[in-house]
Amino acid sequence: MLIKKKTPQFFWHFVIGLFLLAITFYLFGFTDNKCIKYSYLEDNDIDYKVYLKENDFFDSKYLEKDKTYITSLIDYIDIDFNYNVNFNKEVYGDLKYKIIAVIEASKTNNQIGSYWDKKYDLTEIKTKTINNQKSINIRETLKIDYQEYNELLTRFIETYKLSSDGYLTIALEVTGSPQINKNISLPIDSQLSLKIPLSKIAVEGTINTINNNNQKEITENVRDKDLRFVFYKILFLIDVMILIYILFKYFYHIARNRKLMSYDANIKKILNDYSSIMVRVSSLNTKNLNKIKVSSFDDLLVVYNDIRTPINYIEKKNKSEFIIIFEQMAWVYTILEEDYEDYEEEI
Repeated sequence: MLIKKKTPQFFWHFVIGLFLLAITFYLFGFTDNKCIKYSYLEDNDIDYKVYLKENDFFDSKYLEKDKTYITSLIDYIDIDFNYNVNFNKEVYGDLKYKIIAVIEASKTNNQIGSYWDKKYDLTEIKTKTINNQKSINIRETLKIDYQEYNELLTRFIETYKLSSDGYLTIALEVTGSPQINKNISLPIDSQLSLKIPLSKIAVEGTINTINNNNQKEITENVRDKDLRFVFYKILFLIDVMILIYILFKYFYHIARNRKLMSYDANIKKILNDYSSIMVRVSSLNTKNLNKIKVSSFDDLLVVYNDIRTPINYIEKKNKSEFIIIFEQMAWVYTILEEDYEDYEEEI
């Protein structure tokens, strides 16, 4: 009889160890993505001086920024645009920039909209080439003839007899898409502007500065090409193959043992149920007999009931034989280990 043995504890420890190693190799070998962040931050500034017409009240020729100005005293304005952008990685490519002016006759009394506006390109489009840099600076200075734009607005208002507020916006426009690599770029669309009041009469006005300090961040997942990750992948595959092989052998062994145990159980059942008509023999010479193979133990019982001759039982390797001998005839029923399931269904 087959004795069932317990699986040694170290076997399961070994399997668990292989499994944990497989997880470790997988984490190191297949999750080698890096999250890389690309970003930029603008730090822009606009400086300007408001130059005055000759007058009897101001000793200085100009007023500094962020003052209150009398529009009828303004002669021209010197503007200094200082555009700065800082990247966290080196970039390359081109930035395009130009200075524009927009004159606008807007509606008064809090009415939304404007009567008229017109845009002028004060400079041609210029190019700033970036060669693997992390910071870029663009500086442009310009003299604005305030009276030229003020007179243009005045003519429009007087021509159409309108009650309107007027503004002149001077802006540095910067656009481009500096490249981090062939797949990643950081688009830039920035504007530094001054909004200057226009008026045909002497009024107080302030100049508003709009810097639009933009910032942007892009994240890219990239795969590390370090050779150690290839090594971890190979170890992972080897580990998995060993684990599969060991588990296959284990479950095959379990299935084999179960089969043998069931085979033994079937033989034992027949011997117990029919012990009164069964004879155990170590060997039996059937060489000169006319053998008849029967397909089931029930068929063998039919023969027994007809001739009342004991059933001989011979245990051999991987099979058991039940034989009835009468005169020159031998009826043989054989149970093999591999077909015990078929036999189990029959009885």
